[in-house]
Amino acid sequence: MRVLIVPYPRTWAIEGGHRTQQWQTAQALRRQGADVVIGEPSLANMVGFDVVHFFGDPRPLLVQGRPIGRFVVSPVYFPTWLELGPIPRMGGLRSLVAAQTLGRARQLRHPFGLNRLKREIKSRLAAIGEADIIITNSNAEARLLTRDGPDIQSLIRVAHSGVDQRFFSGSSVQGRAMVHQLVGVSDYVLCVARVEPRKNQLSLCHAMRNMGLPLLLVGGVLPGNEPYLAACRKVLPALLHLPHLTKRSSRMSTPRLSVTSYLHGMKLQASPRLRL
Repeated sequence: MRVLIVPYPRTWAIEGGHRTQQWQTAQALRRQGADVVIGEPSLANMVGFDVVHFFGDPRPLLVQGRPIGRFVVSPVYFPTWLELGPIPRMGGLRSLVAAQTLGRARQLRHPFGLNRLKREIKSRLAAIGEADIIITNSNAEARLLTRDGPDIQSLIRVAHSGVDQRFFSGSSVQGRAMVHQLVGVSDYVLCVARVEPRKNQLSLCHAMRNMGLPLLLVGGVLPGNEPYLAACRKVLPALLHLPHLTKRSSRMSTPRLSVTSYLHGMKLQASPRLRL
């Protein structure tokens, strides 16, 4: 079986788990005997691909015509208020409600903009509905899609992000020892993601205040999001943070890189629930 994975625009411009997810998914499929290519939309109509898996809004791909192979879309679907309003600078429930309120207020102040938004959503959902299967990475995203496009509900499958089973089985002793060497604790709550408002670490910090376990964030802080990390530290002073680093870094020999590369580079298990 030949599979084409088409990343969404600027996938390789921003470091993050989305890159690892797509790369490791390709590797997992290859271990199952599939011939996998990660490429541009222009490859989608080439004869020979049995499955074309597109991430994001598929309209640019459909301009060239529907792919010849089985068409799978992971839409990376956000709520309309998040698209209209600004991303909350500091996260948390108050900022979330404020962003929702501001988004709805803008809709009332700019009715023509609201009509354009409705047409945009309708057009995007129609394109997503061209897929044979729609894959979301959470039940929440599936509910959003179902709410806005009830006609496509039967196409939706939820496939949660994969994690190497060794992480939970106790065989990752070396990696855990390296984490202990860096942060000085053995028991902690781990959150692996870029540190930014849309990842909502601040709400997690609020929830962790009385839990009795330290919170370890593993992820990069993109320029402009430093105040967000500072806000997390203010809520949870004992917060532990390791930046996201890759094996391509010139500081390959440092212990810190060894740990973050280990966490970031885990091989993903193919989901047995997903049948193409």
